[in-house]
Amino acid sequence: DMWYEKGRAHRILSQNNEAMAAYNKAIALDNTKPLFYYERSKTNFLLNNKSGAVSDFQKAMSMGFKIPQGDTYPATLMK
Repeated sequence: DMWYEKGRAHRILSQNNEAMAAYNKAIALDNTKPLFYYERSKTNFLLNNKSGAVSDFQKAMSMGFKIPQGDTYPATLMK
């Protein structure tokens, strides 16, 4: 999905507000992909929106998202 990839690119460049807007658009167009919620969770966390980060993380998990091996984000989020 183009908007998801755009969000990833913005986050890599530390353009977190732009990343959030792109992830929001990706989810608006296809709300069935748990990866979109997981990545938006990470961006929420970077924007100091912990409640949004937790909400998106929980949504991704409820949709069956499998955390990649070695991904430390869940431990960071739950601190």
